[in-house]
Amino acid sequence: MSKDQSRADAIFERTSMSQTDLLCESCGYVISGLPESGNCPECGTPIPESLPESRVGSPWQARIRTGTPAALGAWLSTSWNILRHPAPTFRSLRADMPGVRSHLSINLLASGVLLAMPWTGVWLYDPARGSRGVSGVLLQLASLVAITIVAALILLFLTWVECLGIRFFAARRSWRLTRAMAWQVCAHASVGWLAAGPCVWGALLLTSTLAGSTQMIAGIVSVRDLIGGGLIFTAVLIGMLTFEMLVYLGVRQCRFANPPRLAGGPGGDTIAP
Repeated sequence: MSKDQSRADAIFERTSMSQTDLLCESCGYVISGLPESGNCPECGTPIPESLPESRVGSPWQARIRTGTPAALGAWLSTSWNILRHPAPTFRSLRADMPGVRSHLSINLLASGVLLAMPWTGVWLYDPARGSRGVSGVLLQLASLVAITIVAALILLFLTWVECLGIRFFAARRSWRLTRAMAWQVCAHASVGWLAAGPCVWGALLLTSTLAGSTQMIAGIVSVRDLIGGGLIFTAVLIGMLTFEMLVYLGVRQCRFANPPRLAGGPGGDTIAP
């Protein structure tokens, strides 16, 4: 475990409520032991809305729990729900770890492919000419795989930093955002990285149409390259901002999320740490 992760965990332990308390998911008030048919004494939210059972999970989480093989359909449904109805979808997330790695991997690899495709096509070399032989096809595929992996690893690092950051700030605000819940939020929000790919395509397309912009600036870079670099940076920034916005919405819905209950817990309201 890294020093930063250890520091975030230490702050979390000092400033937050117990991880095994049942909380009102609207205000964080401890509702352990209260009648489950009543309301939160602090904010008036019905207690049933804060019970772990109310978090039925995203379609992807439901697939992992039931073993349903329709992975593509579950991924598409989850991605659509996150983009179309982010708040209620995050509100339904289960606060445990199953499915987080596979979901995050699919989103990051898909984003990596979208980012890699333009650089292994017409903007890298002529694919029609380069693919006439087996070696040309293999070169193109190897380039696609290599750039995809590099892009996915960079996005994974940025996602890890984001996960660490939201736990740190949640602890400072006395929210109970567990490690499992933080990763589920970031994994589901990582669909936002997909926006970077099409934006990069558009940036490269615009750059390729900049006729008469090849004059050099100080003999170092051309106007076309300078504009193209700015457009590509902006395109990647759009993907990052989409991801950040989804993470923000997810944290707001999950900052007091109750993990699944422990079987046989006293009073039935002891939850898993």
